[in-house]
Amino acid sequence: MTGCIFLVDLDGTLTRRELLPLIAKKFNLEETIKELTYQCIRGEIPFVEGFLRRVEILKSIPISHIQEIIESVSLNESLVSFMQNNADRCYVVTGNLDVLVKPLCDKLKISSYTSIAIHKNDFIQGVKSVLNKKQVIEKLRKYFSNRRF
Repeated sequence: MTGCIFLVDLDGTLTRRELLPLIAKKFNLEETIKELTYQCIRGEIPFVEGFLRRVEILKSIPISHIQEIIESVSLNESLVSFMQNNADRCYVVTGNLDVLVKPLCDKLKISSYTSIAIHKNDFIQGVKSVLNKKQVIEKLRKYFSNRRF
């Protein structure tokens, strides 16, 4: 594995379940979130627009409540262990907002790239930036291209 880096999605990969459906279910938002998700899948609305609409829905929920749900999700323990043992070359790359998932990544001691929220007093106010996974891949490719493991 010389020279390899590992980029792992959070939802359904590091966690055993997708996070947004769990959050939506807890706060009786399943139908609204599901419809927005399907509109994105069908190409009726662009991903970023759908993401921002889903964030708008989450603004009324305290960040700490969402973090509790995320903390309770079962993890892929083998993958967590691998990433912790190779922390210098493993990263979570997720579109989820930093204020929601960074506490879990920090607790696991796994570096992460996320979308960035604007927040105040335990509530999301907006989105500063939406993660572009392609840009993260290019950034890490350049960074690691001259490194040896």
